[in-house]
Amino acid sequence: MGLSELDLLEVLPARFMEIAKKKIGLKDEENPNIDKLYQRYIPIFRGFENWDMRQFLVRENIRYFEQALQDLILCAQCRGECISSLSRYLEVPAYYTLSRSGMETYNGQRPVFIVRRCPGAMERKQEIRANLIFEEGGAERV
Repeated sequence: MGLSELDLLEVLPARFMEIAKKKIGLKDEENPNIDKLYQRYIPIFRGFENWDMRQFLVRENIRYFEQALQDLILCAQCRGECISSLSRYLEVPAYYTLSRSGMETYNGQRPVFIVRRCPGAMERKQEIRANLIFEEGGAERV
């Protein structure tokens, strides 16, 4: 089961933008502080060091990064019943995340997000842990 881009726009409510604005103290008329945003989204940028993710931290993308971050946090807290931002829209456990293969397809010229089916709570938590504590020469990233 997949979502079209139009469906995703409906699944990505304005609340993700509001959460991000509140967390970094962004007012409607202001441009986002790139350093604050970058620090906030470091957990979802792990594994994307080949690209300058700072260039994508513009107002139009904030809600997408925020949804990916919120889903990462929810996945880390999962107890076996999906509570991701997509769980009420899909019939299967899934989460919203950046896509390495998508970024490669576009030569890192734009952020690419995907809806990924959850492999199960324990395996997903292991993926998160591996990505967050990855060190050069260590285990392969997921």
